[in-house]
Formats: sequence, structure tokens, C-alpha cells
Amino acid sequence: MIRVFVADDHNIVREGLIMVLSANEEINIVGWADNGASAVKQICSLKPDVALLDISMPEMNGILVARAITKDCPSVRTIILSMYSSREYIHQSLLAGVSGYLLKHSAASQLIEAVQYVHRGGQFFSDAIRDIVIELQAQPDYVRPNPVPELTSREIEILKLIAKRLTSKEISDRLFISTRTVEKHRENMMNKLDLHDVAGLVQYALANDIEN
Repeated sequence: MIRVFVADDHNIVREGLIMVLSANEEINIVGWADNGASAVKQICSLKPDVALLDISMPEMNGILVARAITKDCPSVRTIILSMYSSREYIHQSLLAGVSGYLLKHSAASQLIEAVQYVHRGGQFFSDAIRDIVIELQAQPDYVRPNPVPELTSREIEILKLIAKRLTSKEISDRLFISTRTVEKHRENMMNKLDLHDVAGLVQYALANDIEN
């Protein structure tokens, strides 16, 4: 029997996942959570075989939950569930130690397959992101620590506002600096983090819980 924990803050999605998984005779749902902090606490207490983690949850996102589980209860294998095939989300998930990354539009049969495969010790990734995973795992800096410390306090301050979808003008007004200065900081951050647009910065902030 595969003991599974489900963490998703959307009731309908979570209940649907539980229903699909419970229909399989090999799987036993041992618990669920609707926020990241509760998920970490319960998972490390219940020690399921596999934890399914929504990437977007209140209090702690799925990537931070996976990171905490990898550190504090490494026997639990984690699978990220996400609507996003963003390279940055995938990269940060891999660095967090996940065993799988499944897109939410996947078929129910693929969800079951992912749980079974990860339980056997493998890694499972949706077909649509497999090339990105292979490319990232082949990089020499694949296990490089999170590069957030490379950003200055002012850059992090601006990044938080970018993640809240503020324009350069709105950021400059709030911080009492020129728009040109905001844009220069934004350019510096993209260079440091090897990102190519504002969307990438927003995804980076969300993946690393910098938006709060």
C-alpha cells in the first residue's frame, strides 16, 4: 500500500485528487492540508510514502514545503503539482529535492503512474517539461545553492514590488527613486539570475517566496 498525502488549497482540486487516488487499490490517503505550513507539520508527523504538493499555497508554497521535507523528513518523496511549465519553477523544484513535477492538466492515469513510479524510487515528470528537466540536470551548477544572497537589499526590495505587478513608475514613486534607477536594478537582477524578462523575475520571486 502506498501512503499518500495531498496538499492543495483549492477544495475542489484537492477533493478531486483524493477521489482519483483513493479509487486505486494500491493507494491510501493518510492526510491532506490546504496550506504549506500545515502540510510540513503533518507530513513530517505522518511520514507518508509520497506527498503531492500544489505549487501555489498560502503560508508556504509547494517548493518551500518540498525543501523543508527534503531537509527534515527525507524519507518522504515529493511531487509538485502545477499549472505552470516555467523553467524557473522547475529549476527551483529540482533544487528543493522533488522526485516529480506533474502538470495539472495531466490525465488521472498519469497521476496514478507518477505516484507509483516515485514510490518505487524513480523520478516522474510530465512529458511537456521533460526536455527542460534533462537540460537542467545536465548543467554543472544543477545543485548550486539558491542564489538569492547575490541580490542586494535594494534589489530584493524592488523584486518584491515587481512580483506584486507594480510598474517601474509605481516602484519609483513608492521608493522615492527615479524610474531609470528602478530599471537599472531590474536589468542587474536579470543579469545576475540569468533571466530574460520581467515574467522571469516574477516567477523567480514566487518560487523563492520573495514576494511577501
